[in-house]
Amino acid sequence: MITTGKKASYDLNLENKIILLKCPLESYKRTSSDSFSIENRLLDDGKIIHEDGKSYSWCIYTSKEIVDNDDEVQFGKLTTTLRSNNDPYQWMVKFKYNTEFPHPRYMNLSMDDINKGNLNRCGTNLVVINRDSNAEKISGFKGFNFYHNQPIYDFKLDSQTNLILACGAWKFKSKLPSIYLPEFISETDTNKIMITNNNANIMVIKKDISNANIKVSLKEMDSCKYECKYEHFDESEKIKATTMIFNKNNTFKELKLGSIRNYHFIMKKFGTKKFTYKCKDCIGEVKESELIVFFKPHDYDSTEFVKKYFDRDINSQPECDLENNNLGYLIHMSIRGTIFDVTKLSASHGPDMKDFNITDESIKYIKYPKVESYSCIYMTPVGKYSVDFGVKITTPTPIPRTPNPTRARVEKQNMSNNQTVFLFVLLILLFLLGILVIKVVKLKKEKINAYLIERKIKTNYPNVWSWWNRMSGGKLKDNLKTITKESELPSKYNMSTEMNAIDGGKITPDSSSIYSEFLVKSQKKFKIILAYEVYHSDTFNGIILSQPPYNEKLTEFWRMIFEESINIIIPINFSDDGTSEESNLIYWPPKQEVYNGIIVEYVKTFYSTMKNITGLIYKLTRGKKSSTVTIYCIKGWKLYEIPKSLDDLIQLYDEISKLTPKNKTLIHSSYGCDSPLYYYTYFCAIVDTFFSDKDECNPMKVVKSIRKKRYGGKLSSLEYAYVFNAVAKYFISKKVILDVDGYEEFNKKYDNYLYSKTKVDCKKIPSLRNFIYFINILDEIKMEEICNQVLDEYVLNVDILKDKCQKFMKALQYEKLMKDNVVFNKYPYLYCLDDHSVSGGSFNIYGTDVVGYINANEITYNSKDGSQRKIVMCQAPTSGTKYGVMDMFFEQDIDAVAILLNDNEIDGKVMPYLSTTTPQCYINDFHVTIVKVQNIKDMMKVIHYKIVKGEKDEINLRFYVYKDWSKKDIPNDILSFHSFFKHIIEEKENKNIVIQCDSGVNRSGILGYLIYTIDNISENHTFNLIKNLGILRRHRYGIITTPEQLLFVLKLIIIHYKSHIDNIDQNLCPNVVKVIQNYEKQREEQVITVKKVKNKK
Repeated sequence: MITTGKKASYDLNLENKIILLKCPLESYKRTSSDSFSIENRLLDDGKIIHEDGKSYSWCIYTSKEIVDNDDEVQFGKLTTTLRSNNDPYQWMVKFKYNTEFPHPRYMNLSMDDINKGNLNRCGTNLVVINRDSNAEKISGFKGFNFYHNQPIYDFKLDSQTNLILACGAWKFKSKLPSIYLPEFISETDTNKIMITNNNANIMVIKKDISNANIKVSLKEMDSCKYECKYEHFDESEKIKATTMIFNKNNTFKELKLGSIRNYHFIMKKFGTKKFTYKCKDCIGEVKESELIVFFKPHDYDSTEFVKKYFDRDINSQPECDLENNNLGYLIHMSIRGTIFDVTKLSASHGPDMKDFNITDESIKYIKYPKVESYSCIYMTPVGKYSVDFGVKITTPTPIPRTPNPTRARVEKQNMSNNQTVFLFVLLILLFLLGILVIKVVKLKKEKINAYLIERKIKTNYPNVWSWWNRMSGGKLKDNLKTITKESELPSKYNMSTEMNAIDGGKITPDSSSIYSEFLVKSQKKFKIILAYEVYHSDTFNGIILSQPPYNEKLTEFWRMIFEESINIIIPINFSDDGTSEESNLIYWPPKQEVYNGIIVEYVKTFYSTMKNITGLIYKLTRGKKSSTVTIYCIKGWKLYEIPKSLDDLIQLYDEISKLTPKNKTLIHSSYGCDSPLYYYTYFCAIVDTFFSDKDECNPMKVVKSIRKKRYGGKLSSLEYAYVFNAVAKYFISKKVILDVDGYEEFNKKYDNYLYSKTKVDCKKIPSLRNFIYFINILDEIKMEEICNQVLDEYVLNVDILKDKCQKFMKALQYEKLMKDNVVFNKYPYLYCLDDHSVSGGSFNIYGTDVVGYINANEITYNSKDGSQRKIVMCQAPTSGTKYGVMDMFFEQDIDAVAILLNDNEIDGKVMPYLSTTTPQCYINDFHVTIVKVQNIKDMMKVIHYKIVKGEKDEINLRFYVYKDWSKKDIPNDILSFHSFFKHIIEEKENKNIVIQCDSGVNRSGILGYLIYTIDNISENHTFNLIKNLGILRRHRYGIITTPEQLLFVLKLIIIHYKSHIDNIDQNLCPNVVKVIQNYEKQREEQVITVKKVKNKK
């Protein structure tokens, strides 16, 4: 529903946690002139449920999202014709809450239910809500990793309504998870053993004496093994940790309850911990998990870690704690070589009882007042550990004592025990030695196998390894310099062989002539769409690079697709700023269209696993013959920026190369001949050639063979780095290159190089971020690429132009027939488009239906500050248009007029319709008065006019006159023209501007292009000279006819922002000016060479 305001809205009721709302796609149109720009949030495929063949989809929203957005959601902007005005409307939905819509009852869902397929579905579309309260669609129950208590909803689509509620709902229930320590999960970990003590399973872990930060997590029993994370379970039930001590009856006693924060706890020294976790709603009868862990010292410090020493000259009376919190309970005391079993001390034990003093906490041996050393021996869950006390001396002094038969017997027994221990240790050492030998042999064998595998691969792919050794060795920057140098072509390819002089010195190359033999067969005669076959192999039946299919060339484009048997199309649409002009780039029909007898019928949409790619399938039919075309739409790439993922090239190549029969692929980009066209082309050709021709190891030969078949293709060093890194990663993934460590090092070099070339620190002036990025990455190669596009961007053949310029053609026809010296068009080759044309007055050309013709076009747009500006580019008045121009000033609400003429042109081209010297004059019904004249500089002035039409209408206009132009229609002094530009643009009232020059195209185009480009420099728009040029040419055809004019505009923009740029980086301006100067010098040499070639002919 579209209202007379600026919003399209529905009032809906909502109580459910999740709903589906019908939302339009970018293909939505009420009429053929409509366009729709979708909200950025909906570009995420996980938020949308698509219906094949529809111009709308179902958008997923949660109640939290709606509440957070003030009870409304936005789908995008609809530009439509309402009351004859082409206005944008915000498409949004508002909500209010009540209880009319019940929520479906939740059912429990387990993994067993999913595996067995015990699911009663009411719909065909599943959506889940994640822990962050965001929703996403899922393809099915199987393969999705649900977390405990995660809500799942089922929807049944209904095209007759705008709001859909869930018809079914589940909550996923996990089995009771077990507790585990991720650092110690390996079953072969030698630091961990499992024992059973008194029917309790105890994990025993060796650790150092230092404190340790240990992680505790959960895993679902018999399901996730070790993959499940703690957050897969309910965070409201935390894991608890209790400190335990091992006591006399071989059980554990609780000491104190500890805490676990962020799934970690600090373990000080050693001891026993019990971990518990309760899950009240997990599947099964048991609702609590438990794990007991004893952290014990390593064998090599089993005694040292507890050794305590007295001062050297002080002895102590032996005393031991009955319980040691780190170990367990006391069982023995060892004093002067005698071991006492303290567990058997009692009143009935005999005379020894009087030698001990026992309390609740400790036991003291009182027979000797002082001893030099003694030991307390404790029982732990895994055996005995000794705590030693004594004087730290190198050689202990023997204590004289009387012979004692009992002691001798004990010592003999100890000696026998020691021998047994020694033999046992020796056997263990031999066993460990055997294991070590086996591991060494196994490792040796693995290395030999790895060597043999690598040798076999190197034998099968010697060219790939030869290339990789050169690429990975040395500095990346030096390698890229060599690569860029190797990519150069002979001089005949670096310039166009035919160039046409137009309008006194403008040089425009016919870039297609030298490559004509490589045009596809269907385009060799008419050359309506320049499409070149640049590569052919057993895998690819052909790779064709093409111009983008403008609306005016769509019929020819589909004819070419059909006749050339093309079955793959790859359009690269840059996601810059989502302007409505981009709707021209989506040429595939939403349902079915007929193009000169060829029926193009939509079949289906499919969503690839590739993140930035959407697939469309179409059927083409002419007569009884039909074919199928698959369109892989690459999105998310930004002009002049390196794609963020190497996988875009790799996955697309994998998917297309598997198709049968051999595919024929056409590639084009949004804005003419751009570098990204060649990213995928070079990648395919290099990989394919390396596989098919084992003798070819130089990718630059492949690159040069492609460049010889189509103009352009000259990449910067950074772009070559991206392509070659993708090639290397592809061969690594296919195990053709086994040097994983080498690739990781190479990828680090690439990341560092990418960062050094693209880093932009523009925090102080964020609006200039994209412009600063552009001039930072600009080099001679990129400059040449951009200037080449000047010659191809929105260039139409004469037949199409005549059809789009009917008013212009009728005016020309009148001049030829009537011969009454009335002139409407000064130049018969400078066409004026009917679309966006501006008229003035009510007179009509005799014998035609053309009213108010003045050879002018306008563009109206919103600049970065939100204000609206109108630019009218107009041919200087002629005998047939001088009164219409005056009417146009009134009708278009003009604020200022820029006149771009030399001194010697003023009288002949401005007069007689406007006087620059006479204070007052009458022009038909118009009374013109000069109010004030400001001479700013020699070549600039501002004239203030008051113009009265009839008796009522009156306007005040400022005429800005600039009079210093070269023969190439470029200002002679860039600084004076910048001053002229600032006088116009800095006057806030100058929102509607008319720009006039002799042709209304050449000089007017420079100023109009400059104003439009600067108005659109912002942090939200990619700085895009060619896209801006294409937009303006669709309004005023033929502006910026030469690369020199574009370079002039770019230099003036740099001058305009120079102070801001210098505050960010003082080297940026000198560097980019040097780049431009180098390219200008190169182009001048080209022009001289071409003139010599033409003179010889």
